[in-house]
Parts: sequence; C-alpha cells; structure tokens
Amino acid sequence: MIEVGNYRYTNQDARSTLIHAGDLFDLLERGNDATTIDSQRAGFTAALAARLDAAPELELGEIGRLAAKSFGLPGWGPDTVRTVLVEFHSCWEAAAAALRAGGELPTTATGTVARLNTSTGGLPKLPRQIIDVTYVGIRGDSQDNRQHHGRPWQALCLWNSEGIDELRTDGHPIFAGAAGENITISGIDWADVRPGARLSIGDNVLAEIWAYTLPCKQQAGWLADGDFMRLHHDRGNFSRVYARVLQTGRINVGDTVILEPSASTKTRRPRPPAPPIVSSPVPADLAAPGLH
Repeated sequence: MIEVGNYRYTNQDARSTLIHAGDLFDLLERGNDATTIDSQRAGFTAALAARLDAAPELELGEIGRLAAKSFGLPGWGPDTVRTVLVEFHSCWEAAAAALRAGGELPTTATGTVARLNTSTGGLPKLPRQIIDVTYVGIRGDSQDNRQHHGRPWQALCLWNSEGIDELRTDGHPIFAGAAGENITISGIDWADVRPGARLSIGDNVLAEIWAYTLPCKQQAGWLADGDFMRLHHDRGNFSRVYARVLQTGRINVGDTVILEPSASTKTRRPRPPAPPIVSSPVPADLAAPGLH
C-alpha cells in the first residue's frame, strides 16, 4: 500500500491514476479557462517526462501511460511511486485552487442530503439513515470490481434527486441508489457540481469533486431502453460524480449540503451552455474505463 498523506493507493490504483492523469486535468479544465491550469499540468508533465527520460513534447496522457508501465523497474519502487503521486496531487490541487481564486468555479449554493446509499457489493445500493465517511470512502460500503473503482479520488459517488426524478418522469424505472451513488443530493444545480468544486456535507465532511462517474452496463436495467450511456456527462446533465474526502465525519439524511467555495467573492464567469443531449450512443473512445 502506498500512502499519500491521508490517502492509500494500491499499485493498481496508482497505475490507473497515472494512466488517467491527463483525463483528470482535462475534466478540471472542462468549462473553464484552460490557461488557468496550464502551468500546473505542464509542470507535472515535465516532471514525469524527466523521470522517464521521455520526450518532453509528449502529452500528459501518453506520458502517464508510459509511467504506469514503469512499475517494478529499477527506480520505480514504492518510494518513487509515492513521490510521483504526491507531485500529481500537488499539481492537481494547485490547479483547482487557481480556478477557485480566479472565480472559475461555481458560487455558493445550498442543498440537502436526500438519501444515503451503501452496499457490500453490487447494485442497487440500499438506503441508510447515517453513514460514517473516512478518507477511503464510507465505512461498510464496498465494490465488487476494484479495477474501475476505489481510488482515493473515487471515495464518494454523488448524484442528484432532480436528475433521478426527471429520468423517472421520462419513464425510466431508476431510483436513488440504483446507479450506485452513495449520496443523493437535492436542491443544487447539478451542472455546478463538477471537477474542482467542493461540497460541505453535514457538520464535518468536506468533499472535492475530481471526476465524472462513467456509466456501465450494470445501469442498463434502470433505463427503459437499456441505453445506460444516457448517464454519460457528454449526454446532458445526468452524470454522477466522484469525490475525494478532504475532511471525514458523519452524515445523516436531511443534512445540509453547501456547494463551495463560499469564501470566494470574485465574479463568476458565465457557465458555458450544457452540451446538447444526443440520441446516439457516445463513441467508445469517450468512455475511458478507468474513470468508472
């Protein structure tokens, strides 16, 4: 196990994080001014390229995939991998902080915990009145497949009740917990719950959105036509999101959820319009499996 501050990575977690380092920066950039985070992405790319003696002009996605193949080689033991992950965390966090300082992230909004959901594996996740949130996720919750789940930046899966209600109105038999979210939130514009944004949940828990949760065939049964890609973030506003836990604590159904950053007084840039909802399936190359 590789420890990075409060977070623990298996070798598989570390490989997947490096493979998708470029994707995670791309999601952070989505809808924002790219120049705000360019220096942090470039800094991590250059540091990783130097470690690999790779061509510096390669993009982060390609260098990350090369890095993931370097595990087990001389110089790529746990200490080196830990250092690389620390560098990645630092650069991603600095990029998110730059977006926040520049007024790129959403303004404060308030919602409510509509439902809490856990399981010991598989779907649907079942309702709970209270959960205890740790840095690795919810105590007592687990996933059957660790290939696509379980990294520190996937500690919590969040979704919104308004999106579920809209899908049900359209005739889909989906319900809270069916798609695998741990925390179902109501009252916040879901387009604002995107990578880089933070959520204060209950009295103590602070979570930071890192990625959209990609749909998989396990959700097909909850969509009337079986089109589970309807939940993809490029198909509208029905995507779940993954979050890293910044502060641990207990959450109850009915607790207040506050979309951060509450301290920012800068003028927010207009949010770009949501991409149109399309009827055709999302191309396979958009469904990066490691972000499930």
